Amino acid sequence: MTVNKKLQSDQKARRQSKRRAFSFVGNIQHSSTARFGAALREKRLSIRMTQSELAQLTGLNRSYISEIESGRESISLDRAEKLAKAVNCSLSDLLKEI
Repeated sequence: MTVNKKLQSDQKARRQSKRRAFSFVGNIQHSSTARFGAALREKRLSIRMTQSELAQLTGLNRSYISEIESGRESISLDRAEKLAKAVNCSLSDLLKEI
């Protein structure tokens, strides 16, 4: 096996391992984290805002917002409030969906 193929094989194994560990964590957090993310995405799309625009308004990274919306990332209340204000609603409105 060449060095390049070995490296690719190792990288693939690490990704699969992370997916397995992540899916276990994701199942535990699925309820509130995923529902908050879905509520945020729904509100953002209803006002025709892109993730990039939301990132610029909040100072957060676009990929981080994507992780939040997909339920793969938990966030602090401060960041949740910042996101709610950026999509023109209150934090309680987003939390009602949970």
